[in-house]
Amino acid sequence: APKAYDYASKRDSLMKTASESLREREKKSEIMYDRSLQAFERRERMKLDMTRCAGKNVGQMQAAQYRKAKIEDFNRGRRSQVRSKYLERVSRKKSSCERKKKEVREEYFEKERMRAIRVESHKSYLKSIVSKARERNRLLAESSPMVTEVAKGHWDRVCRLAAERSRKHAYAAEVRSQ
Repeated sequence: APKAYDYASKRDSLMKTASESLREREKKSEIMYDRSLQAFERRERMKLDMTRCAGKNVGQMQAAQYRKAKIEDFNRGRRSQVRSKYLERVSRKKSSCERKKKEVREEYFEKERMRAIRVESHKSYLKSIVSKARERNRLLAESSPMVTEVAKGHWDRVCRLAAERSRKHAYAAEVRSQ
């Protein structure tokens, strides 16, 4: 037969572990309390010692305070000095930066101006080239026998001239290739 589950023993063991854990917790809390109490007592003792010292060595305490004040003053002065130096450096940097910006801007505008001048001169140069080419073409057209024939409407002569020209071109190409 299967063994019956022993509820009573299980319950007892649970109760035992619970009470043990409780005891441990209590012990821990006692330790913590003791420690905090000791720390508090130590602090109080230190305060007492300090007041006793103060009572004994008022002159020393005053000297220490004076020294501390002097050091603080010096530090304050030093800080302000350092700050002023820093601000001066920053302003110098800023002004140099502004100067550089200005120079760059001026240089850029100068370059742009020069470019515009170059573009304009190039445009005029191109215009002159175009006008010259047009003039040359007009003169060529006027002097060309083919144009005059076309103007007269003698198409057979036009064809003959064109054939002649193509023959000349072919002959020139042949000569060049040799």
